[in-house]
Amino acid sequence: MNETLNKLIKLAQGERTQNQFALHCGISSAAITRVLQGKNNPSPEFLQKIASKAYNGVTFEDLMAARISPYIDIPFFKSNNKSTQNTSPTEEERELLALFGKMTHAQKIRFIAYGEGLIGAPLSQKKA
Repeated sequence: MNETLNKLIKLAQGERTQNQFALHCGISSAAITRVLQGKNNPSPEFLQKIASKAYNGVTFEDLMAARISPYIDIPFFKSNNKSTQNTSPTEEERELLALFGKMTHAQKIRFIAYGEGLIGAPLSQKKA
């Protein structure tokens, strides 16, 4: 269970009931419950819907940061994925991990959001 994400979702809900909040966001109350109980990891699309109707200044960036924060600083060799647990990272993966480790928290969030197709390439990288 991601307590930071849960607190942000509840903050975004504000004074509304969970059912009212879900209706405003266009998602089911059951889906919110599954996320709050740690049964589902919310998709970026789910978090975007919450952010679009959030109270108390909760942003999509806040929600994404909370969603990925448990994974940001976990080294490759501590992965919970059984298929990679006993495998050494490739040279390319080591280089990516080294670069990722040098990024600020905000840069990590943008990197992951870009990788999930939520944002486009920075203007400096877009082709004319």
